[in-house]
Amino acid sequence: MINWHKFSDKRIAIVGFGYIGKHLHSTLIKKSEGLNFSVSIYTRSNMKSIIGETFDYVFNCAGNTGNFRVQILETIDSNLSLHIFLLQNVNIIDTFITISSTRIYGFSEDDKIISIEGDIISENESHLDVNYIYDGAKKLMESMLINYSKVNSSFKIIICRFSNVFGSFELNDLDGSTYLKFLIKSSISKGHITLNQNQNSTKGYIHVNDAIDGLLRSALNSLESDIFNICSGASYSIKDWLDFLDISYLIPPTKIKATYSKNSIEKAKKTLNFKPKYFLENLNLNQIIKIA
Repeated sequence: MINWHKFSDKRIAIVGFGYIGKHLHSTLIKKSEGLNFSVSIYTRSNMKSIIGETFDYVFNCAGNTGNFRVQILETIDSNLSLHIFLLQNVNIIDTFITISSTRIYGFSEDDKIISIEGDIISENESHLDVNYIYDGAKKLMESMLINYSKVNSSFKIIICRFSNVFGSFELNDLDGSTYLKFLIKSSISKGHITLNQNQNSTKGYIHVNDAIDGLLRSALNSLESDIFNICSGASYSIKDWLDFLDISYLIPPTKIKATYSKNSIEKAKKTLNFKPKYFLENLNLNQIIKIA
């Protein structure tokens, strides 16, 4: 259970009103009646109005920029500049919560490796590679926040490492910024695709409802600044998704190595009492994409 009463009479800010921000806001509004907490939303259009404001909890859901290979400056801005702006200009009483990614662990050709929060993360690519834009920005953001929390202990800083959030997509969410969104869009259009990845490659995923649950638990249940893997604990292959979405596909003649990404959620289970409820094998298409 989430102890919602900790939010009683509190002021909450949500920074960013995209896919995650909207789902977080919807959940909070449903719970706000009787607890008398307020929720304020800040986006690029009104960000300056947050300067000098005081909030008990600040959730930064802005700009995780899945399309980082094109939106290079926006990726750096949202992961570094925005955090600096918020920490310098907002009076935070209890907790600052932000989102990172399990992508920073990288991928392995060994399917037995399971990543945990305390792992020393090696560099998987040159700092001049475009993939480093996202991974490097996330790593520097995490280092900045955790070390800042050590010299400024007046409030907690919580980092939630999400893994490939999906579910309850609207059609306009399918912008092609992730491979899964591309697959879902292909499923809707009944198109045939040629794979550019090994069909046995796996990643961790988390349904958006579980992601929001983990985000809220991290704010209310963590007693100190910390980092948590917020994911389902299960990994799914590209073939799992192709079969689920009933997509026709061709395998290219050139062999592509399979890569794996598996993440432990034992810390979140123990510290936050986090228990994912949504797993691909138990879902239907309507829980993935909302089609009128």
